[in-house]
Amino acid sequence: MERKLLLAIQSLKTFPDGYGQLRIKRKKSDNPYRFLPESSYKIIYTVEETPNPVVIIIELVHDSQSMKGVEKILP
Repeated sequence: MERKLLLAIQSLKTFPDGYGQLRIKRKKSDNPYRFLPESSYKIIYTVEETPNPVVIIIELVHDSQSMKGVEKILP
């Protein structure tokens, strides 16, 4: 689990301008294979755990505004 999370963070490479904070969340999901585009500033990784897969959401948070609106595009 920790290795998957580290790989996910490393894959970000650089933050877009104005984005400099990470919030990492885990949630159970009925549809864990949903990948949002990078333009939404969320990258979702699935870790297979029984009985249910766990989705790791890595959310880039804008330095000057809340990204709570992005939550609404999640299924």
